[in-house]
Amino acid sequence: MANNALEKDILEQSIVLLKKIYNDLNNEYYEEIEKYYHSVHRGIKSFKKSNANINKPETPFGTKIAVVEQKDKEILNIIENQNWSAAPKLINQLYIQFTDLIQFVDHKDLYIKYKVNTFSKYFEYFDELGYYHNIRENLDIKKVQKYWRKYFYKNIDPSLHIAYANVYGDTNPRLIHQYEFNELVLPELTPLYFNGFYSDKNVYDLLITSEHHPENVLKRVNGQYFNEESNTISREEALHLYNLTKEDIIAKKSYANDGHSVDKLKYIDNVFYHNNNLANLNYLEEHWGEDFILQKVIKQHDIMAAPHKDSVNTLRMVTLRWGDKIHYLLTYARFGSDGSAKDNGGEGGICVGVSPEGYFKSFGIGHKGQVIYTHPSTGYDFSNLGKVPNFDKCVAFVKQLHDRILHHNYVSWDIAIGKKGEPIFIEMNFRGPVWKYQLANEQSLFGDLTEEVLEHAARKIQNKKNNSTSVKDD
Repeated sequence: MANNALEKDILEQSIVLLKKIYNDLNNEYYEEIEKYYHSVHRGIKSFKKSNANINKPETPFGTKIAVVEQKDKEILNIIENQNWSAAPKLINQLYIQFTDLIQFVDHKDLYIKYKVNTFSKYFEYFDELGYYHNIRENLDIKKVQKYWRKYFYKNIDPSLHIAYANVYGDTNPRLIHQYEFNELVLPELTPLYFNGFYSDKNVYDLLITSEHHPENVLKRVNGQYFNEESNTISREEALHLYNLTKEDIIAKKSYANDGHSVDKLKYIDNVFYHNNNLANLNYLEEHWGEDFILQKVIKQHDIMAAPHKDSVNTLRMVTLRWGDKIHYLLTYARFGSDGSAKDNGGEGGICVGVSPEGYFKSFGIGHKGQVIYTHPSTGYDFSNLGKVPNFDKCVAFVKQLHDRILHHNYVSWDIAIGKKGEPIFIEMNFRGPVWKYQLANEQSLFGDLTEEVLEHAARKIQNKKNNSTSVKDD
């Protein structure tokens, strides 16, 4: 606590001096400015030294310090060269950085108390949104830590629980933060070494034989072309098929997940364009490489198109094979933004939770966890969405699809809704931003299965440790 008080005092004194410097610049009191700023410079060095243990490169706090140091260097250069024209802007920028650091110092004791990981990108997201500034003393983080120690004998980063409490007013110990899901739970649910095969979009129509999937135009696998029926064809035949297509199409890199390397090719005046570039077959090969697929654009349901018509907006639906059954876990909808063809929440899109009965929530969650009530680029009010078309049919559809995926017990499905309300398979994923799933839906990922799943993961981890120890003893 004493150290925090000293750090805050350094920052507050520096802010007072920065205000004086800003005013003195207008009056051209340059000797006074130099004297004041050297005191600020010493304060920066003292503050950095005091926080050496958490000042790591490429972390949120480390980035803040790096910005301060860069501004400090630029201002010292101005003083040395007596070139004052850029000084007011830099002093103002440094002032803003210092006020931001004061907020960090004010809450550092809480971060330590609650075991918040200030090095993670989620800290950066939630700190920017002010979620840590609203930590209530009655928020029972001790209960959260006790819950997780029961299974894995260690404390967790409760950032998701704190963000959840900011959005919904309370928290839930069952929430699974991204790190625990990726490192402790998922590897014990499913063998991840099969991901490559199941993630290849070029085999989807062979693996998922449902009639409800996008219509293929052309495939390329390891540089070899295939037609829509997966028959081997020459490059000349591929060029012919490409030129026969007289409408907008979607190009996807085969192995990319979550909307990455997906874009629309626009058909204008008998040729294709991508981002205003002429997109002939040579261009596709250079841009998407040896593994890609071309598909016709899905004509989506009016309800799904309403918030943002330029993207094919999808449902991210999650299923789990558990206890000899396929369980449906949760759904959120993903809507694109800014005229992009992508709906991905990590690409600037918005996620809107869906209730177990199929009704959209009245607000969305942005890619950093911010609450959004109206679409940022179209102004659409999310409370007008109503219900997912044929939601029960969508749930039955993904459960049926999961029966065909033998190696993965946990699957996230991207499902579009066709013009007539039919579910259309787009792709499957085996990780995904589970922190956002839960924040958007006001529920934990595994719901009432959480304790069983965590016990299973903890037991498998312990068995591995025991086996490893046994091998060493032998």
